[in-house]
Amino acid sequence: MAFIAPAIAAVKVAGTAIAATKTFAVVNTAFKAFSAVSTILGAFSSVQGSQIQAQQAVGTQQNAAAISNRNAVIASQNAAQARLVAANEASELRIDARRKASSIRARAAAGGVVTTAGSPLLASTEQVVEGARASEKRLFSGELQARGFESQSVLDTFKADIAVNNVQTEQFAGRVNTNSEIFGGFKNITTVGQNIL
Repeated sequence: MAFIAPAIAAVKVAGTAIAATKTFAVVNTAFKAFSAVSTILGAFSSVQGSQIQAQQAVGTQQNAAAISNRNAVIASQNAAQARLVAANEASELRIDARRKASSIRARAAAGGVVTTAGSPLLASTEQVVEGARASEKRLFSGELQARGFESQSVLDTFKADIAVNNVQTEQFAGRVNTNSEIFGGFKNITTVGQNIL
């Protein structure tokens, strides 16, 4: 009988060891399952993050396109306004030159000087020519200013086109990144699944 008690004690210890091993296996499997769930959640989180980043990038590019288009419209309006202002100022310069020429002729006539020949005629003609020259200079400077605005309009339109192209690029990059995250997540899930089995 002395041999039976140690044998029973050994069986009890072995039973406890077997139970502990089974508990360890269950806990190990539970941790692997938790790891799989964690991997799945991480993959979905990465996908969502990629989509949000792509949407933000698209929104930024769309705003840039809208701003550039609006700037192009404003530059075109400024060009038209510059031409209109230059034309009005040139007209005023011509009218002013005619007034001065008429004033010169009137003063000369009042003094008894014949204004249809000689130096009075030259003075009057010179005043008209100076007025025409000033008028043409103003038209030219207005045209240069208008062309500068038109160049800015073309540049802004080009920037808008680039921004629209960037929108399409960002959308494509977002889809590629999302797909990459999905496939990476599936790879991780497969690896964890193999570890569980």
